[in-house]
Amino acid sequence: MLTQFLHTLKEKIKRYLAIVCIGCTIIVLCFFSYLSTVPRLTQAKRITIPEGTSLIATGTILKQAGLIRSSLFFRLIGEVRSVSVKAGTYSFVDERRMSEIIERLDTADYGDVYVSVTFPEGITTADMARILEEKELPNFDRFEFETLVKESEGYLFPDTYLLLPDANTQDIVAMLLENFQNRTQKMRTQLSDDMWSDIIIMASIIEKETSNDPEEQKIVSGILWKRIHQGIPLQVDAPFVYALGKGSANLTTGDLRTDGPYNTYTRTGLPPTPIGNPGLSAIEAAVHPIDSLYFFYLHDTNGVIHYGVTHDDHVRNKQRYL
Repeated sequence: MLTQFLHTLKEKIKRYLAIVCIGCTIIVLCFFSYLSTVPRLTQAKRITIPEGTSLIATGTILKQAGLIRSSLFFRLIGEVRSVSVKAGTYSFVDERRMSEIIERLDTADYGDVYVSVTFPEGITTADMARILEEKELPNFDRFEFETLVKESEGYLFPDTYLLLPDANTQDIVAMLLENFQNRTQKMRTQLSDDMWSDIIIMASIIEKETSNDPEEQKIVSGILWKRIHQGIPLQVDAPFVYALGKGSANLTTGDLRTDGPYNTYTRTGLPPTPIGNPGLSAIEAAVHPIDSLYFFYLHDTNGVIHYGVTHDDHVRNKQRYL
């Protein structure tokens, strides 16, 4: 009977241990499932991951923001998946599982957090201010912007920018100036301050006077620099748009004869300031002009450029193409 009792006891213990193991497994799985989900958000939450932030520090940021339940579990899953956290500002709103957050951090999926603003090449600072105002950024002030960039025409790089919704005016101006410095640094180091200033003024004219074809820009650059070096007026219409708001079609004989700092018919040399913010191609054309025999150029009604060596060539091109 003792043997039977011990056998029965042993079987009961096995069943008990099996039940305990199953129970513990269920508890652990439930716990892991709980940690794998994320708290439900009632509105979008934005966080910033600084450059160089470790996986541990990222978990702490997420935990403090209420986006995950455990920074330790986040680190564990992140290390298992070999996650490489990408710096930047993220917007989270409808994620349900930690794996979704990890995936976004690993692929730099920032979400609907940035306001995209595009400035075309050649744009003036006044038009930049108008575009930014249309974005309805709450901390942007058009008057402050125009005051800050008053002396920066030509040096605000035209590009597509991703702005945080709460970016203020000073942040935006700093971004535009910094991008210009970064994109032009190599060319800038080769030139004196005075020459660099002339380059940007010339580039702003080239931007308005040509298509976006780099070769055309360099040929026109060669023509305009040659005119300057030989003391011939540039005789280009683009500065009138900047000074008077009038394009070629609206200019009168009186406009062309009325002297002023931006009148390239009555004065030789360059205008006193850039007439817009040139892109990289126009700046490169101003730095690296193509020398040619041409002194004249014009665009026909289809935008195709035609060059002339002499004034007679130019007159014939006008008769033929305009």
